[in-house]
Amino acid sequence: MFQTRSLTGCGFFLSPQLARSYFAKVSLCAGEKITLTIHDIAFGGEGVGRLDEFVVFVPFVAPGEVVEAEIVEVKKRFARAKLLRVIQAAPERVQPSCQYFGDCGGC
Repeated sequence: MFQTRSLTGCGFFLSPQLARSYFAKVSLCAGEKITLTIHDIAFGGEGVGRLDEFVVFVPFVAPGEVVEAEIVEVKKRFARAKLLRVIQAAPERVQPSCQYFGDCGGC
């Protein structure tokens, strides 16, 4: 059995073998704020951004946008974040017609 070690201060443990792989290039913790460029939309509608080779999923974004997001969950190969603000909007972005869209997700 191999020893594990923490690469971040948030309880994210990797084996020495994984530590040398691309997973260890980015160390994120829940609550950390990051800036991402959204490159694609994943199945389910979340935007896909990358920090090096590490994937971050962000809801309510469009491809081509630059956003500020807060990490809410970190896994071995990906993280999930919530949208804080859109720094540079995509041309396809429109304002929702319903004032409650952000709270309920839309009609």
